[in-house]
Amino acid sequence: MKQILYRPVVVFVITILAAYFIFSLRNNLKRVGLSQQNLATKQTEVDELDQSVTQQKEELAIAEQPLAKEKIARNELLMQKDGEIVIRLPEIEILEPATIEVNVEAPWEEWRVLLFK
Repeated sequence: MKQILYRPVVVFVITILAAYFIFSLRNNLKRVGLSQQNLATKQTEVDELDQSVTQQKEELAIAEQPLAKEKIARNELLMQKDGEIVIRLPEIEILEPATIEVNVEAPWEEWRVLLFK
């Protein structure tokens, strides 16, 4: 048995196999790392979607309340109860006030303009 292990061909084959296994393990570790990163990103996406779903469920619960339904019926569908008069006012666009520039001069400059005109 010792004679087989000392032959250069056997040592070369064992070295090649060991190198192959080492590189294979490195590649598998890289794949595992990438898989963990992908899993983390997918988990964050799932968390965001869960938050969105809970928010939409809350909005749905609010919208299904009787007062919300009545508000929609009255404001958007213009429905009214029997004997009720609805007056709808047009929306008024509010303009921003214009800025007025005031030129503040020193008193002596105003007198100079008045006297030497």
